[in-house]
Amino acid sequence: MTRGIEILETCNGMNPNSAVDYIYSYRNLIEGKRFTRTTNAAATRYYLEMIFKENGRDKLLNALSSLRQHIDYYETVGNSSVIKGKEIYEEFSRQAEVSTNDDYIFPDEVNETVELREGKVRSVHVNIYERNPVARAQCIEHYGCCCFIGSVHNSVSFR
Repeated sequence: MTRGIEILETCNGMNPNSAVDYIYSYRNLIEGKRFTRTTNAAATRYYLEMIFKENGRDKLLNALSSLRQHIDYYETVGNSSVIKGKEIYEEFSRQAEVSTNDDYIFPDEVNETVELREGKVRSVHVNIYERNPVARAQCIEHYGCCCFIGSVHNSVSFR
């Protein structure tokens, strides 16, 4: 890691702290783990391009899972929208041939105020649990389209 920091400082004029953050983000993308430090859109796009080019679709799926976790984290903690991150996520999900459900709605895109014809305004808040399209694609790739849980239950007799 020290060599990587040195290269980023020397070749790109990056300060050491930023270099550590970018290496941390890249490592987590490769491993499919949530990262909590920000990187700019150009770096995120470059990382995903290189991960796909050098490591293939499986690692890109890991990276997309990581990016999705980062977006969710940042919007919750930062209380803001990660518009470019979402665009990059959608772009690379299409490239990896992962269905992201084109009508997917991010929390910041929901209008929580519903107006009724009578003029009354009410606010509705609900929790929904979203399926991660990258995790779904990885499971289908690993287990196939058959229900794995069902085959386990079928082999056990219940009384």
